Amino acid sequence: MNKDTIKFEGYMIKNFSLEKIDKISKEEQGKVNLEYSFYASKGNKEQFRVSLNLITYTDRSKLDLTLDGIFNIPNSIEEDVKQYFLSVSAPAIIYPYMRTFISNVTSFDIDETVILPIVNFADVNK
Repeated sequence: MNKDTIKFEGYMIKNFSLEKIDKISKEEQGKVNLEYSFYASKGNKEQFRVSLNLITYTDRSKLDLTLDGIFNIPNSIEEDVKQYFLSVSAPAIIYPYMRTFISNVTSFDIDETVILPIVNFADVNK
């Protein structure tokens, strides 16, 4: 493998909560709040974490999930390429894991299964 290759090392779930709520307003139901950030790992200047945080409401529940993707990006990669990757490509790589996790966990709930929308991170980043 080329030494200038960006590698996806995996992901970890940092936080997950599913809370039943008696009254969720119609405005909140179906609302999806997705935020993401990235930062370099402390001990390794070539390792980066991309953190996605999602809060969404159904008609009876509040879901809160934070998932971190871990990527190795060689120092030889140009800074503009690295920034684009971290802000667009990396979230697009790890978001499907978030979608799958949410739909799998909520499918065990008698009330509802949540299927998150598809997100085009290139459009979000504009």
